[in-house]
Amino acid sequence: MAIMSASRWSPPCPSYSASPSLVKVLTARRTLLTDVQFFSTSIITNISMVIGPVAQFHENSKYYSAVKPKPNKAIDAHLPHVTIQMPVYKESLTETM
Repeated sequence: MAIMSASRWSPPCPSYSASPSLVKVLTARRTLLTDVQFFSTSIITNISMVIGPVAQFHENSKYYSAVKPKPNKAIDAHLPHVTIQMPVYKESLTETM
């Protein structure tokens, strides 16, 4: 650990010869480069998402239905009438509707 006093800076070991101003500059440069890299990566990623490929949102896949199926009266007439009832939870389980 470096020792700082009001009048003089002493290195942590005798072979260490970096001045405090050089350490401050290198630390500031590293921080600045890290910030620039983060924000430029964020901007490039956001722009890529905006203008990127969107064809997959206009076609059906195994897990995503983008296009609504056409109604088929022959199949719809033979489907059972099902009502799905789900409980609505209020403050406690005893007040469940």
